[in-house]
Amino acid sequence: MQQIWQFTPVLHTHVYWNRKAEFLYETDTYNQWCLFVVENGSFAYGIGESKGEASSGSLVFCPPNVPFQRRTITPLSFHMFMFNWAWADPAFEESPAGMKLEFLLAGKVAIRDINRLKSICAYLRSLPITAEPSVRFWKNHLLGDCWLMYCAEQHPALLPTGKATEDPLMDQAALMIRQKALGPLNLGTISASLGLTPVQFSRKFHAAYQTTPVDYLISIRLNQACALLRESDLTLDEIAERCGYQNGYYISRLFTQKLNMTPSEFRRTNRV
Repeated sequence: MQQIWQFTPVLHTHVYWNRKAEFLYETDTYNQWCLFVVENGSFAYGIGESKGEASSGSLVFCPPNVPFQRRTITPLSFHMFMFNWAWADPAFEESPAGMKLEFLLAGKVAIRDINRLKSICAYLRSLPITAEPSVRFWKNHLLGDCWLMYCAEQHPALLPTGKATEDPLMDQAALMIRQKALGPLNLGTISASLGLTPVQFSRKFHAAYQTTPVDYLISIRLNQACALLRESDLTLDEIAERCGYQNGYYISRLFTQKLNMTPSEFRRTNRV
């Protein structure tokens, strides 16, 4: 199954619009992916079933050959990217035609790290309007930064960010997991304390964090194990005890599953 981190955007064109009062076409269709990065102002959009308003700090994605409806609400300053996708790992053997992009979003994402997004937009505005390869390189790099922010905030994987979502109950659950992750922890106890069945808890948590409570817990424990392997001479059993596991067998299995290496290999290659 393909994962979102396996893809990277490849720039075709970039245009910056400053305080655009209205769109020339209220509906347009492109043969490539389109991304609006909104700096200031706001506009109403419709992309398939996704409809709403986007303002400063928003990314709005539109897939190819899908009508993109838009109407300015206030004068709009935004960056418009046209792009395609490539495999993030050049060694991946499957052809680009084999990419399955169904799980990629269509519509708006509100970026939480506004300062970083503003910095990216400032860099983009500072670049000259030219087709020089060096300028194209930097624009493609900055487009990739926008994509990485989306991935980090909307699809947390190994390292949980701990940032708030739109579900306060699941934010509370995530906090409880982080507070108790390095000791004995029964996720069923947490779901019961929130008035949810385990199935309800798992479904709601996944909707908020794009990962299950079990995988969220594992990521915290694995992160701590990595830190102890890098920074201490503790045995694997001692590390396991400090990460909420009974013995080193569980840590070893996690490293093989998640990092494709043994704890000893990780320690040998990551100690400085």
